[in-house]
Amino acid sequence: MDVPEMLSVIIRYILYAIIIVYTYRILFHPLHYLPGPFMETFTDWHGAFYAIRKNLSLQIYRNHQKYGQGINDRAMREFEPLMLTPIDIFIKELAKSTKGENIIVDMTDRCRYLGFDIIGQLSFGTALNMQTSTANRFMLSGMDTSNFRINLYMRFLLLKRAGMELILYPFILTSQMAYYKKLRDLIIARRAEGKHTRKDLYSFVVDAKDPDTGEGMRLRDIWSEAAFSMPAGGDTTSTALAGAFFYLSRYPDCYGRLAQEIRSTFTSGSEIRHSTRLSSCTYLHACIDEAISNNEQPLVIKGQVIPPGTEVGVNIYTIHHNEEYFPDSYASKPERWLDKTPERKKLMHDAFTAFSLGPLGCGGKAMAYRETCIAIAKTFWYLDFERLAQDGKAN
Repeated sequence: MDVPEMLSVIIRYILYAIIIVYTYRILFHPLHYLPGPFMETFTDWHGAFYAIRKNLSLQIYRNHQKYGQGINDRAMREFEPLMLTPIDIFIKELAKSTKGENIIVDMTDRCRYLGFDIIGQLSFGTALNMQTSTANRFMLSGMDTSNFRINLYMRFLLLKRAGMELILYPFILTSQMAYYKKLRDLIIARRAEGKHTRKDLYSFVVDAKDPDTGEGMRLRDIWSEAAFSMPAGGDTTSTALAGAFFYLSRYPDCYGRLAQEIRSTFTSGSEIRHSTRLSSCTYLHACIDEAISNNEQPLVIKGQVIPPGTEVGVNIYTIHHNEEYFPDSYASKPERWLDKTPERKKLMHDAFTAFSLGPLGCGGKAMAYRETCIAIAKTFWYLDFERLAQDGKAN
């Protein structure tokens, strides 16, 4: 068989395979009868396209509109002192920005620097000093590149198999690899200090052993934990903080009520730390929840039977904007979380999945709440702020 004939046979087999696979997906897949975007029926490129555009969650939400809808508290008490110093720096840096006229502060960046200063301390006992220095801020763009790449591959694994790495390599080399190298340097520096010289996440995991083999933590295992903890502990809490400031700046009644609660509960900013008094600030917790929210039997969804063994996922953004659970979902209404009606309260809390649920629930939930509560409470004890108008001046 010559080369042209061989190519013809290969192409023919590929076409046959495509026809068989797509015919199965369109006509015989267990969920083929459910409504949804036609392109999603036979290719993952549809999701990958929106992942590339970085608006996948919004597209999933639109589809739902169209087609239907481990860190414990004791450990956190030990970690809390590591949080307080970066939060105090956060307040001081904001206070420095209040001098002058037409004061404008980008709270998204400030909250992000705070989040990573805290997770650097919690993970390695290391001060990244992003709030006061630009030296380590390159880590943020490197992590963003890494997350973008992973999101693409999660949506469409064939991109990796098709050699997409070759296209992404220039970005990986200049951005992601610098971020990975920094993580490795942090781990090596922390290991040189000894296992338990600091109370950080490293000291908690370094002695862990595989229950089957008895093998201890290797460098690559610790690196994997670090690569997970940095965005999980840094970006998530900073997003919650920035979201809270965003909505409170646009709802002055909510902002005023929150500031009044904090300033009447504490007599000084230094008192603000995890305590029964902070826990008693129910409106503070409601504001945070509002910012974050914005078995073998067949599963039945709107009368459609989902066969056992079928994996089903619902986008969290879509759940939190379902009007059945959260009426007027695009408005910031912290008081919804203070609803005294048991049925309504249970419905909202059951639908609130910002930290996932069950065995896959976020282990850092306690840390995220504590960090966010203290940071917001201290900010509103010391400072007032308002949203930026369209003309670039404060309202």
